[in-house]
Amino acid sequence: MWLGILRFIIVPWQAKRAWNEFSLIKEPIDLTLTETGFNLAQPSATLESPWQNMIAWNEWAEVFAIYVTRQQAYIIPKDQVSPEHIEFARKCLIESGLSKKGKRRG
Repeated sequence: MWLGILRFIIVPWQAKRAWNEFSLIKEPIDLTLTETGFNLAQPSATLESPWQNMIAWNEWAEVFAIYVTRQQAYIIPKDQVSPEHIEFARKCLIESGLSKKGKRRG
């Protein structure tokens, strides 16, 4: 019972609250991939991150996820970027030491 309350009431409530409080998440993002890392540019913030700082990556049919921590990832919707960009990111992450999806660094 408690798991159902947590899953269907508390988590959605917290997610909605976080969405309403975090203005950056609503801004458009420009993603640039390079051999050394990736850049995320928004009207009010810019992030540059080397591939070596990522701890894992994973992917599903709809999304490609690049993990910064166990709980936080940059989620890239596959329908928003070309398959070549996903393949490039995958290659760079593998070359940085993340040998396969779902496996954490070190």
